[in-house]
Amino acid sequence: YMMAKQLGAKRGVATLCMALMALDSMHFTQTRIATIDSYAVFWIMLMYLFMFRYCQMSWNRESLGQTLVPLGLCGVTMGVAWATKWVGLYASAGLAILFFWTVYRRLREAFALRRGGQARQFNLSMRNLVITLAFCLLFFIVVPVLIYYFSYFWLLKAEGVHTFGDMLSSERVDRVIQLQKSIFDYHAGLGGDTHYFR
Repeated sequence: YMMAKQLGAKRGVATLCMALMALDSMHFTQTRIATIDSYAVFWIMLMYLFMFRYCQMSWNRESLGQTLVPLGLCGVTMGVAWATKWVGLYASAGLAILFFWTVYRRLREAFALRRGGQARQFNLSMRNLVITLAFCLLFFIVVPVLIYYFSYFWLLKAEGVHTFGDMLSSERVDRVIQLQKSIFDYHAGLGGDTHYFR
């Protein structure tokens, strides 16, 4: 409902979208049996909701701080989506496309300001661009990676990890990296003829 409203749908259309999502057979079944896919879909939809909100804002109209709020929330929910299931990582590619398209539009606005003789506004827009890109390095790389990494805390607790600080040792980092390789190798090695679901 919120996603449809964010994209400009009227209340009736947004309600219809919500009903279609809630009554979709696959989604309905997976939520009732509590498969992890329903959680991944939730976090992916939430991260796109925040990115859509960011795309509709402009540092040339609102304050820079206001535009960074949905961007930061998008990065956090993206990290949780990654930690839920790898499909969240693949879904992040769309966020990058939306973000850079929005930056392109903001740059066009800035250059229009400069052509209109508003050099001060242009310089402010360039400063906002640099701050936004630095903010993105933090909230779209560092924060999601940390969320993903520390999601292994409870798994490694059985191996002697007692605090989040214990996760920072090189031994634990190597262990998490090895787990990623094992996950990838398992899925890459699934054969159509050998898998027991066949």
